[in-house]
Amino acid sequence: MPPDISYTSRLEEEHLARLQDLLFFNENQGRYRDGIIQSIENFGEPFLRAKDGLIRVHTTTLGEVQSIFAMARSEDGGSVPVGVAIFARSSEDTFSLLHISVAREFGSGGPHAKEMVGLKLFQRTMDAARSIRGIRRMTVHYGRLGFSEFPIRR
Repeated sequence: MPPDISYTSRLEEEHLARLQDLLFFNENQGRYRDGIIQSIENFGEPFLRAKDGLIRVHTTTLGEVQSIFAMARSEDGGSVPVGVAIFARSSEDTFSLLHISVAREFGSGGPHAKEMVGLKLFQRTMDAARSIRGIRRMTVHYGRLGFSEFPIRR
């Protein structure tokens, strides 16, 4: 049975350790090392803060940034984060996807790859960009294509 995946911009503090694993200890990050370094140089190093029972993502340069979390239903009826997209308005007309991370089992080649968590996080980031007046493009600073720019169509 495929996992039940939901997407949210709010993540409770109880998921801090799992989110740290996704962001900072992800076994796929070596494949994207140069792009991750470039993103950190451009936007600052990401870090996590708990406030009012929720986790907030920040960077050392931009401060608090926006996030979308992919949550999979767990066996106990709760949910666990299996992916995250971190993004920010980087100029008057640009959204930048700073980082995207997906748990191994939901990444390409994983047993739940058909869920396309990474693509769905990207699409939801595009939707967020589309909802903000004045945003005309979204940039992605690493990935299979390296630096990429996507027009925002409404």
